[in-house]
Amino acid sequence: MKYDSFDKFLSESKHEDLDLNFIVRWDWKDIVDEEKEIEREKEKEKEIVEITSTPKKRIKRNKETLHVDGNSIPGTLHLYYLQQRKGIFLSCIIQVTRADESKILEFLKPRWDYMKSVWTPFI
Repeated sequence: MKYDSFDKFLSESKHEDLDLNFIVRWDWKDIVDEEKEIEREKEKEKEIVEITSTPKKRIKRNKETLHVDGNSIPGTLHLYYLQQRKGIFLSCIIQVTRADESKILEFLKPRWDYMKSVWTPFI
């Protein structure tokens, strides 16, 4: 499932059952990560064929967020669910920015606590 904002995702899933919709993994990828991945791919291609490089956008960091030319850098939050009673594995990709970080942490905290409670007896 794909969502174009974290608020839209929250409105559809804020009352989900932690046991029935067990989040087993999450990844936050912002455009900087994706650019690094693209750069690694380009380096691999350079070994085979010469590639012309394009100038990169200037990226400026501050404590609160990442900015490209004054705009907040978008990213994606990937959530991976296991619906335990049905044995279904599914994922969500949500468009996010650093401004969503506090809401994301608030959403993930009880899920992280639940995950720890499930695995603690085995540790």
